[in-house]
Amino acid sequence: MEQPPPIEDIRKKYESDLQWNLRRAFIERNEEKMERRKLLKLSDNLILTWNLLESFDTTSKFTMNSIIWQEIYGKNSDGRRNLPG
Repeated sequence: MEQPPPIEDIRKKYESDLQWNLRRAFIERNEEKMERRKLLKLSDNLILTWNLLESFDTTSKFTMNSIIWQEIYGKNSDGRRNLPG
């Protein structure tokens, strides 16, 4: 079976550092859970959703950014770990 390319090779040329860091963290956190092809599609959708947030009001953007941050990094944006339940 062919090995997937190294994670550094999948960055898109037009991605900002923030977008890449979000995508990379998402991929690294989930790479053991699903095949790389599906994971790359999901990571593209994550960034697309994040880009759409730019048009929302500040409260909606903050709420969605908090959710994305928690899902990817497993902690709140202020660095505190999420509590179970």
